[in-house]
Amino acid sequence: MKRLLDVLWRWEPMAHSRWELVFMRVMVALLIWDTHSAWVNQLWDPVAVIKAMAERPFAWDIPFTAQPHPNGLAMWMDVTWVSTAAVEQTLRALTFVSLIAYVAGVSAAWSLAIPVWFGILAGTLSNSQGAIGHMTQGLHQVTLGIWMASVWWALRSRKGLPLWRGFNRGQCEAEVGRQVLIGGYVVSAVSKLIESKALWFVNARYVPLHMLKNNEMKYAQSLDPAFLQMEGLSRLMLDHPVICQLLFGVGLPLELFAFVGLRNRKLAVIIGALLIFFHWSVMQLMSLFFFFNITLLLTFLVCPWWWLNPRRTAQEAT
Repeated sequence: MKRLLDVLWRWEPMAHSRWELVFMRVMVALLIWDTHSAWVNQLWDPVAVIKAMAERPFAWDIPFTAQPHPNGLAMWMDVTWVSTAAVEQTLRALTFVSLIAYVAGVSAAWSLAIPVWFGILAGTLSNSQGAIGHMTQGLHQVTLGIWMASVWWALRSRKGLPLWRGFNRGQCEAEVGRQVLIGGYVVSAVSKLIESKALWFVNARYVPLHMLKNNEMKYAQSLDPAFLQMEGLSRLMLDHPVICQLLFGVGLPLELFAFVGLRNRKLAVIIGALLIFFHWSVMQLMSLFFFFNITLLLTFLVCPWWWLNPRRTAQEAT
């Protein structure tokens, strides 16, 4: 047991190899492009996916022309200009070119500048309409972290400072992206503790009420009877609150201590897999969409392609 704990707790920098970094950049680029095309909705139809990627971005239009309830950056500046047809179409075309450059290995300081800030500004405008959505929050935070890490790495290199942890630029970008992703979960847990006055576990018994409300709202929007199929489970958990507390309450400590997944790849897999399972469970119970979170966890923590590589080595990075 002592040897097992020593192996699990040993600090080992996650130095990604060149091929792994390419794979990670492809995953991030695909997620960013989904915010412009919603290709994930056709995930199991390759032809429809390609068609969505190619056609939707240049047919979509940001419908908001005002920010009646300023949120985020909109509290200090006017962001409605981003929805102007000429600006939006130009930025979307530049986003497409930028993502190709990013996948090809161009520094994120250059290749992600437009995709990151266009996404943040468009999301800010959307969230300034009176209803707040956070479906892509994790993606925008991670990509912002990657962009800032690339700028920071370039400045350090220009000043002749030693490489951070011995990482090259791509490895630095990936490590900061992973830290931002994990940080989001820790902040979420701290916020839950503050807002619930440390009674999150106790209040978890009421989650089935939100499940019923959310599923009935989905049914009212689409009249799809599938959203009513989970009512029996919701009522079961209302009758047995301990089940609900165990199922949803366990998510709090998992998020709060997610940072241990930064110590090494083994703990990253464990934490990543547990968070994916938690997201998947909530997604099934509440008909919510966690595709971005799950994919980011797969990309930055679980990294199944690395574990399946028989010739992997932590020192092969270039």
